[in-house]
Amino acid sequence: MSNLDTNEKEELKKSRRESRVIAMQMIYSFELANKNFIEEANKLKDSDAKYFVSIVAEHKEDIDVLIQKSLTNYTLPRLNIVDLSILRIAGAELLYTDTAPTIIINEALEITKEFSDQGDKKATRFNNKVLDTMLKNVKK
Repeated sequence: MSNLDTNEKEELKKSRRESRVIAMQMIYSFELANKNFIEEANKLKDSDAKYFVSIVAEHKEDIDVLIQKSLTNYTLPRLNIVDLSILRIAGAELLYTDTAPTIIINEALEITKEFSDQGDKKATRFNNKVLDTMLKNVKK
């Protein structure tokens, strides 16, 4: 049984989402500016965001392979950079952390709703399908 009360759990959950958002924004900006992920990750003050960006930086090629294998009738260059950044963080977590897949996918979809959806939920549905396929591919 956890010693954390409900408020502490909510704060921790909120904090981790904020870290994922910071990481997504950093990965997005690195991709746009064609910057070195590892160098830029070291500048982050948020330790969880730094951790997420570092995993993506270290394993970007493997994560991109997982995402590409999980796309149907799409290629990585066709993805918008926001969605690619969200999928990279989720892929990093699926491959290299022990975070529960349901948490990873839920967090990625919440971030998609906030930053990528344009009110029609198309981005959320698209990312949900890709994330589900990514999870299946990781379990193989």
